[in-house]
Amino acid sequence: MPIPPGQLFLVVTSSLLVLWCAKWLRTSRGKGRIAEWFFPIFFRSKLDRETYKFIHNVMLRLKDESTTQIDHIIVSRHGIFVVELKNYQGWIFGNAYDKEWTQSFGPKKKFRFQNPIHQNHRHVMALAELTEIPVEYFKPVVMFLGGCKLKTDLPPNVGYPMAVYRYILAHKDVIIRDEQVPKIVEAIQSWQKSGKVTEKDHLRSLDQRHLVKSHSAHPTCPHCNRPLVLRTAKRGDNAGQQFWGCSGYPSCRYMAKTITR
Repeated sequence: MPIPPGQLFLVVTSSLLVLWCAKWLRTSRGKGRIAEWFFPIFFRSKLDRETYKFIHNVMLRLKDESTTQIDHIIVSRHGIFVVELKNYQGWIFGNAYDKEWTQSFGPKKKFRFQNPIHQNHRHVMALAELTEIPVEYFKPVVMFLGGCKLKTDLPPNVGYPMAVYRYILAHKDVIIRDEQVPKIVEAIQSWQKSGKVTEKDHLRSLDQRHLVKSHSAHPTCPHCNRPLVLRTAKRGDNAGQQFWGCSGYPSCRYMAKTITR
């Protein structure tokens, strides 16, 4: 019995949508979105919402006009937990003092990326400076997703979701008065609104930070932290011009500005 045209159209459309979603979820942007969705679902189900207040995807414009993006902030009377999410696979090597860490998929496939502890320290200092909230209130946290294996000993504020959850609960001392908690949330949100930073603004700022000069040593992709490679455009208005592109192409399609010489 033939399938009615309307039903056939729905089947084909649904199949194409499923295939597109499966492909998108394997990209660096898709993995990042999964991490963003996972965090609030996981922690809102475990932490008391009366005690812990959540702020997500905070983009701030710093006093030097650069921008910074903070994945998640949890404000409570026990401290302000600034969370940096990393959705990685493979083996992860590094310690609190290294400038860069290593993501390894075997002896012949390794990638270097910025130490996320140092990266999150920049977020904490930016928040403290902009909002004038005492820096000792902040508790930086780095959480890894994606099935990666942390192969070196790391501080208790770095780890998988359950380890991070236990780290947050371990802070039992009251260092912020209850009436101050909503004021802190409002201060962070107000500064975010006043800066009016869009995702496009932040990506442009990352371009400038990672690619100040064409001869900068080992620039990295701001999306997935893989090394950028110098390529030459073959088509279009920019044919013949060089640009930085992610070495993870096609799973990551990040391209920086063309280089003028």
